[in-house]
This record gives sequence, C-alpha cells and structure tokens, in this order.
Amino acid sequence: MTSKGESADESEARPVTPWELNFASQMYKLRSARGLNQTELARRIGLWGLPFHQQTIQRIEAGQRPIRLNEAHVIAEVLDTTVVAMTSEMGASERQLVYKVDGLRREAAACGKDLVPVVTRWESDLRKLSDLIADHLKEVGDAGATSEVVRWSYGWLRAGHEAYEALNLARLQLLYLETGKKPSLYDVGEADRLSGIVSMAVDPGGDELTFNPPESFDESTS
Repeated sequence: MTSKGESADESEARPVTPWELNFASQMYKLRSARGLNQTELARRIGLWGLPFHQQTIQRIEAGQRPIRLNEAHVIAEVLDTTVVAMTSEMGASERQLVYKVDGLRREAAACGKDLVPVVTRWESDLRKLSDLIADHLKEVGDAGATSEVVRWSYGWLRAGHEAYEALNLARLQLLYLETGKKPSLYDVGEADRLSGIVSMAVDPGGDELTFNPPESFDESTS
C-alpha cells in the first residue's frame, strides 16, 4: 500500500546506492535517539512542504523507497544534522564524532545570531557615552578633561570599546565556524568600525578603570 502523494513505482523501488542505505539506517537511529516516532517525524517534514506520512517514513527506513535529494536535505535538517553526516561511509564511533562536530557548527550559527543584537546595543551605548563626553568638554572647555568624573567616564569608554571588539571578533569567528568561510577584509573592517569611537572624545588620560564614581562626583548635578 502506497502512502498519499507517492506513486506505485516509487513505493516498489529499492535503494541501490550505498549512500541511500546509509541514509536510511541513520535516519532510523537519529529519529529513535531524538524520541520521535514515525508519525511525528513525518509531521515535521511536512512543515517544509513535503507530503510525508508515517508510511513514507516506514518505507524509507526499511529501504523500500528511494530518497530524493531535496527530501534528504529536509530530513537531515529536521534531525538536526547534515546529509553528508548521514550518508558517509564510516564506523559508529567516527560517525558520532561527525555528528558532534556538526552539532557544534549549528550551535555556532545560533550563538552568532544571538550576538548580533548584543553587539548592536553595546555599540549604541558606547556612542552615547562618547557623545556625552564630547558635549561636556565642548561646554566646559579643555580644562574639563582634568575632571575626575571625565577621566573616570573615559576609562569606562575605553574598556567598553575593548569589550565591543572582543564581542565582534567572537561573532566573526562563530560565522567562520558556521560557514567555513574566513572573514573578508570588509568584514573585519565592519567589525572594527568603532575603532575611532574612543578618539571622538578628548583623551584625558588617567588611571585604570574604577567601577565606582569618584568621590567628587555630585549626583545632584547629573
């Protein structure tokens, strides 16, 4: 009996290539390891627009139905792996290594995506602080650069910029782990586009970063 959307020829065909046999075997193992029954896997695949049913999964895993390339990619995506990992000729322990590394690649993509709004917010906050320092110095003149509050604020600006650079480099490295493509000079330039943000305000010099405002800081004037 063929499932809806399958032709009789497809249902009677047998996989004849090693990659199909490997794929069907790994499909069963990964589905079981993730606690999915055949009906649930078919439902998730159906969300991608493929007319899969429980019988479809059953026939593929039994080696009774060939797998189209587009179907293989969707199934691998749903099972949180890649077609290469599911079809390669290797031992069980080696395949586990492949799955683990592939999982790290996917996690790198998720973490890199999460970092984008973090970097954006941090950049915005740094620019606001830099603008406030510059506006204050315009108002009081260069002599204001010796103010303990200005020196303290500038120390935070410097340290904040170092954190910004570290976050952006982490984002680019995660992108590299996801895609295998090293950042271009343009990417690096974009990541460092705030390199001049500290110089936007006059550097008053001063001590290392302190977390508390100087004692001379008057909150009533803020």
